[in-house]
Amino acid sequence: MRNRLFKITVVTLLAAFVASIIAYIALARYEKGLLDVCSVQQDNYVQLVLDQINLEKDRSDDEIISNILSTLNSSTSRYWTFSKGESILFVKDVLETDKYKSFAADNYYKSESAKAFIESLTKGEIIHDTILVNNVEYIASGTMFEYNGNDYELCLLTNDCIFLENNRFLSAKVELIILIVFLISILIIVPIAMTQANVKLSEKLEEVTENEKILANNVVLLNDQLEERNIYDSRRNLFTIDLIDEFIEKLSNRENALPILNIRFKCSTDNGEVRLLDTTNLVFGKSALRFKDVYSNEIVVLVLKHGSLIHSEKETLYNMKHADITSVKVYYTFDELKELLPENRLFKEENDGKSDI
Repeated sequence: MRNRLFKITVVTLLAAFVASIIAYIALARYEKGLLDVCSVQQDNYVQLVLDQINLEKDRSDDEIISNILSTLNSSTSRYWTFSKGESILFVKDVLETDKYKSFAADNYYKSESAKAFIESLTKGEIIHDTILVNNVEYIASGTMFEYNGNDYELCLLTNDCIFLENNRFLSAKVELIILIVFLISILIIVPIAMTQANVKLSEKLEEVTENEKILANNVVLLNDQLEERNIYDSRRNLFTIDLIDEFIEKLSNRENALPILNIRFKCSTDNGEVRLLDTTNLVFGKSALRFKDVYSNEIVVLVLKHGSLIHSEKETLYNMKHADITSVKVYYTFDELKELLPENRLFKEENDGKSDI
């Protein structure tokens, strides 16, 4: 009898040990999947900053740093690096940049993983990987690009703790670990109370499945919020009209963006353009997207979830100096909005010209 109990005890402990290893691997894979999702979103953020740099072709290195990179939020856990050839131009902020300015990029990216990541950067492609910088693990997203005849490397480094120490994720992770420990405890006492253990195991399995669904929905919600923030937070951006088709395509997936108010302005001076950007920020906030129409030398403003102008908005916009409103129109469908695309507008103008003849 004791020999049989000993054998059952040994088998139970081995089964519990194997279950612990499997649970650890599964949790690690889950964290890796979450980090991969966040890494893809981080790649999109790098693409947006790269697009912002390429909006103008004659910026100096200092202008790129002061007008773009220095305005982005940086901290010990999340920051940007910018290098030209073998030289570091910007790291995190002014103080950190001064610390490494005389260093070559290889002296900053000392670890094998960091060197391999930097060496794998190619033009026209944004990649991500986990690297070590100063003995701290970061998720790095970066790319190499050519600007004014020079090769640059732009990287965004984020400590993975930002994602893994999120309050919701930590709470769910603790609950999941507690649940795993509880299930393993049940597995140990299964030989002693088989029937009761089976009932508890079934109930807890359903709970695990439900928790996984909740976690998956939270990840999807987080992705949507990050994507929406990247699209709509354009208070300091003035895009070219050629990019409007990309915005329309992204906005078409959000029905709550309609109706969309379209206002076209003609600026008589450069100061008028600056005043226009500040005024639209003041009146519409994050809801306004601004585009520079180089074909007609006008500023096109799209205001999301906005109908006709109210009295106070009219009074502000029509009384601006050096910037005059040329047209105002409200679009209620995305098909109507597509008439703003350069090719559609050109076709319409040609047809209007023919009809006048």
